[in-house]
Amino acid sequence: MQQILAIIRLAVALVILIVGALLVLLACLWPWRVQKCRPAAWVTVWLARGFCRLFNVRVHCAEPTQLRQHQGLIFPNHLSYLDIIVLLSITPVRFLSMAAVRNYPLIGWIAHAIGTVFVVREDENSRQQARQAIVQSLAEEPDPPLVLFPEGKIGKGDRLLPFRHGAFEIAVEHGIAFLPCVLRYTPLGIAAWHDGHLLAPVWALAKFPGPLRVEVKPLTVVQPEPVDDPVQLVAMTEQRMAAALGATQS
Repeated sequence: MQQILAIIRLAVALVILIVGALLVLLACLWPWRVQKCRPAAWVTVWLARGFCRLFNVRVHCAEPTQLRQHQGLIFPNHLSYLDIIVLLSITPVRFLSMAAVRNYPLIGWIAHAIGTVFVVREDENSRQQARQAIVQSLAEEPDPPLVLFPEGKIGKGDRLLPFRHGAFEIAVEHGIAFLPCVLRYTPLGIAAWHDGHLLAPVWALAKFPGPLRVEVKPLTVVQPEPVDDPVQLVAMTEQRMAAALGATQS
């Protein structure tokens, strides 16, 4: 029965993704904003909510207005491929992503349509261009906020990986507010990334009857000052997020 459930869910998810990509295309033709955000961004919110309902992923955020009203950067922990969908199910957001995602069928188009900033992480010039793109994007388009995962990659969920300093340096240099945010999954094993390809965790979720519960907890907004030390901000944010998660730091 679990295999049948998984096949049905994945088939429906593919249909939703195809239809969603077409709706995003149409939304891109609409020149006006909806609640300060691109119409395409709201389409992705509806897609994320539909995905969560299909796979019995129940997202709980006690203070969603903190995410919805924030202008600047959001720094969540990164423990699952579901993190993006979970955040999108609450409110429109944008992301910093590796450049390869831009070429993914359907997903790459949707990511581009909602204002994702793409970066080639192995290329120093591209990283510098990404910094400039982040600052320019937030200056020209304050809404919705831009999500950066400060760990830089997906962890196993039992601890925080060391934070990278680049995003904090951007925040200090340009006075951009950032909102630390923690995500917690129950049961963790269904959501956590497995070594290898994406197929294994997606199949595990598809055949899991659920519910998979996700707690999203925004912390206090930090408004950096020019005199702040990015290294100290990194340490402070790591400690706050680890305490909120009840996790350890690597």
